Amino acid sequence: MAMMRDGEKVFEGRVLDYGEMNYHDDSDFYAVVLDYDGTIKRVSDGTTRFAAPPTARVDATEEVKAEAEKALADYLFRQIQNEEGYKATKVGKGKRVKAVKGRKVPVGTEGTVFWMGWNEFRPRFANSYSRKVEGQNEDRVGVVLDDGSKVFGDRYNWEVAEPGDEMPSEAQMRERAADWAKGRNWRLVGSVAGMLFV
Repeated sequence: MAMMRDGEKVFEGRVLDYGEMNYHDDSDFYAVVLDYDGTIKRVSDGTTRFAAPPTARVDATEEVKAEAEKALADYLFRQIQNEEGYKATKVGKGKRVKAVKGRKVPVGTEGTVFWMGWNEFRPRFANSYSRKVEGQNEDRVGVVLDDGSKVFGDRYNWEVAEPGDEMPSEAQMRERAADWAKGRNWRLVGSVAGMLFV
């Protein structure tokens, strides 16, 4: 048996895994399936919020699992691509940046970030210790301009000059995704992207 919806069997022979998401008062159940269009996805399979018990049982054949591994690699490739795209646009030490606003340097001026830190006088999170983690929430930058001079300013006044240069190639990302998919950890589907690639 696969899973039941309104008294009908669905995704028969295509259920790869099932699980539960626990919250404060309730739980939601889900199944990871290979859809009929060849994509892999997480589908709802009941909840404790009302009378809807889970019904999914793993019944995928080896042929379906092999097809699902390819679908998982495609899914993970898209997740890696999104994550790498985000990281490529994030201002950081050693990155080439250009000014996009501000008063200290003309817009369009380029340089390289050599320092990142915090503005101690700007209100932030209640827990001051947690915000001072290297690379997180730093709101000030030091930039060496092309003429050798150094300027300090708000991180939000700068953007990465050529974000595409920071990204791995498509072949590298696809290879990484295929390596992850070999483990057949179906529960990666539907996970928060940033949690996948730390």
